[in-house]
Amino acid sequence: NPPPKPGPAGPPRGPESQRAGRHEGKEKADTAFDNIKQVLVSSTALELPDYSNLLTSVLVQQHGDKMKPVAYFSSKLSGVACVLPHCVRTPIAASMAVEVSATIVLFHPMTLKVSKQILDLILIQKFFYRSM
Repeated sequence: NPPPKPGPAGPPRGPESQRAGRHEGKEKADTAFDNIKQVLVSSTALELPDYSNLLTSVLVQQHGDKMKPVAYFSSKLSGVACVLPHCVRTPIAASMAVEVSATIVLFHPMTLKVSKQILDLILIQKFFYRSM
């Protein structure tokens, strides 16, 4: 059999040159993935909330001396909850954040950070529902 004729892209590549091309592509992909991962886990600056925009919750975990995001959640309250006073909306939003975090936390201990006033409201509601 005569050797294959080179096509427009040049002679066919042998197994060794194909492996080298795959290795080079994997290195580029790994570098790109590492760059994206670094951007995602870098610290973000906090600003004062803009209540005209949707608020989100962030699930963070201690990594060395910093808290790093593990997951972000964003959800709109129901139409009924939106018209309730702030003191009622906030515990609802906090409970939604805890509920949606459950699939990641998997029954491990979790800390919910809220203001003292909101904590009091959550504890009152918890006591109220247990006494029923």
